[in-house]
Amino acid sequence: MKKKTIRQSKRLIISLFVTFFCLTASAAQAQTALVTIDLQQEKMVQVMDEIENQTKYLFIYDKNMDTGRLVNVHVNKRPVAEALDQMVKGTDVVYEIQGSNIILTVRSQQTDGPKVVSGKVTDNKGDAVIGAAILVKGTTVGTSSGVDGVYTLRIPEVNANTMITVNYLGYEPIELLVGTRERIDIVLQEQSLGVDAVVVTALGIKKQEKALTYNVQEVSGSIVNTVKDANFVNSLSGKIAGLQINASASGAGGSTRVVMRGVKSINGDNNALYVVDGIPLPSLRSKQTEGIYETPDGGDYEGIANINPEDIESMSVLTGATAAALYGSQGANGVILITTKKGQEGRVRVNYANNTTFSSPLVMPEFQNTYGTSSDAPSMSWGEKLVSPPHRYDPEDFFQTGFDETNSIGITAGTERNQTYFSAASVNTRGIIPNNVYNRYNFSLRNSAVLLPEKLTLDLGATYMKQYSRNALVQGIYHNPLIGVYLFPRGDDIRKYQLYERYNAGLGYSEQFWGLEFINGVENPYWVTNR
Repeated sequence: MKKKTIRQSKRLIISLFVTFFCLTASAAQAQTALVTIDLQQEKMVQVMDEIENQTKYLFIYDKNMDTGRLVNVHVNKRPVAEALDQMVKGTDVVYEIQGSNIILTVRSQQTDGPKVVSGKVTDNKGDAVIGAAILVKGTTVGTSSGVDGVYTLRIPEVNANTMITVNYLGYEPIELLVGTRERIDIVLQEQSLGVDAVVVTALGIKKQEKALTYNVQEVSGSIVNTVKDANFVNSLSGKIAGLQINASASGAGGSTRVVMRGVKSINGDNNALYVVDGIPLPSLRSKQTEGIYETPDGGDYEGIANINPEDIESMSVLTGATAAALYGSQGANGVILITTKKGQEGRVRVNYANNTTFSSPLVMPEFQNTYGTSSDAPSMSWGEKLVSPPHRYDPEDFFQTGFDETNSIGITAGTERNQTYFSAASVNTRGIIPNNVYNRYNFSLRNSAVLLPEKLTLDLGATYMKQYSRNALVQGIYHNPLIGVYLFPRGDDIRKYQLYERYNAGLGYSEQFWGLEFINGVENPYWVTNR
């Protein structure tokens, strides 16, 4: 301990010969110094030596202070104050920084009582910081810096642990021990934000987002897994700027039309290109029949709808002509890049997820039940005032409560050079139209192996999908149950048509029971949904 005191005395004597300019520069550099210390159950004096070796700070303390006590300090390129906080934690030692000196005292030497602290808040360029918030830690007592950066803070009671916190938008928040000081000048450091995001562009090539000359939006896989849909593309609605999502009216499992930044072709396909792990997916969309006949639209008409959303690691959305050039004319309407999950190094991990949603009609047209034609010859929903309507018909009664239940399990394991990922998922959906059902089952297996480090990697993946769709809603007039539901005559009772078939002895089989011809081609909605 005597050797330490003699060494400290020599440093103080030498410092008397340093010019004022050098003292100022040393103090400024000391305030911004960062240290890296990793010591477990080491003597406090060893931590002090590390700080002195890595910075221009010098310790001043009483020779009777016990600096041989064991402490733990773990910091990596962090301000000196954080290392000091860890060093004195759980001890009776407190510190204060004055210029390039760190003064250590025993807590019992601190006196309680009110105190007025003042100083100036500046940034690392020496400019005054206006409106910085200075608070007594753990209390609501505080003030703010003025137009010249100067502040005055009255602390009702000061003890050995009293600290002030300084916060300002765009700067790193700091904490300072008050100690015996009455003037505390504060230097704020600008807060650095990470801008080195890496995105996948084409053919699995990874680039820094800030280095690209075109617009790329990165979307995490959690976006499509928060609230699942039978077609996960519907979950992107409102999540990506400039992306227009048009879900089909075909019920559960229907395809989705994705248009980026407006329609680009009058008579062509404006749908975006999907690329999964570097492989472009072909467009499986069927062409709808023109006129009043239309074919049902199911998820099998769009390959992207068959993907298990739990397998998605991230998505990159490329828009603009420059981005489209990566995939030629296929990407003229924009590209959605999907990166699926890989196995992870480590022990076996199992993830299970369940998502269940219910749906019902939100807004219905308003219908009247006062006027119509008689029940003997019903044809329209307007006419004379009905004397006694046989049934107060509400089209909303035709719909049912739909649900969408998704269950998925993912298993991952691997070593440093070989990782495996397996997943299985089931989607069971019932639409709001009666008898509308969509079921899908996904199985995926992927194995990644490093054959030659940094030279040759083998990545194998296989996916199996099985889906079943029943009674997908058809648009147009024929075979669309909603036409009959909405235009059913108010003078008639729709309940008798719920028995949608009657046996025809002449034909030898059951035929549709309807008989209404208020619009040519409209059929019994119950027969349409069941037959």
